[in-house]
Amino acid sequence: MDRMVRISPFMGDSSRERVNLWPLAYHDRDATSVLWPLFDIDSKGFALRPLIAKEGDYTSVLFPLAAYDGQKSVGWVIPFYKLKDNAGLFPLINFGPTNWIAPIWWRRNPAAHATAGGLFPLAMFGDFNYVGPVWWSSDKDSYGFF
Repeated sequence: MDRMVRISPFMGDSSRERVNLWPLAYHDRDATSVLWPLFDIDSKGFALRPLIAKEGDYTSVLFPLAAYDGQKSVGWVIPFYKLKDNAGLFPLINFGPTNWIAPIWWRRNPAAHATAGGLFPLAMFGDFNYVGPVWWSSDKDSYGFF
């Protein structure tokens, strides 16, 4: 989105030598757009929307279906993704600080021991526990029936 607006007469400083036939054509310094927003090119990359866009280390194909940032090592090809500490198959599987495979989930601490888990929405086990309408607390003498 940033590059789409940047390579247009809408943003930034313009030089005196610019060619402005927007939206048919726009050229200023090293940036050119043709049939805006379908095609643009500059020193940072290029875009042929909606097919492909490349901006430095970031590349997207048929955005938002596929994108990858080589510098941050994050990206996705729907339904597969890798974002920071999470990777998975949306919405069925996630591996990261909170993990799930369909309705089964678990959370781990930094030592990689499970600290909580359950079968959503039927049961949860950890500091606070429940199975159906019955609940209890692990660290206190409290329990109930909802």
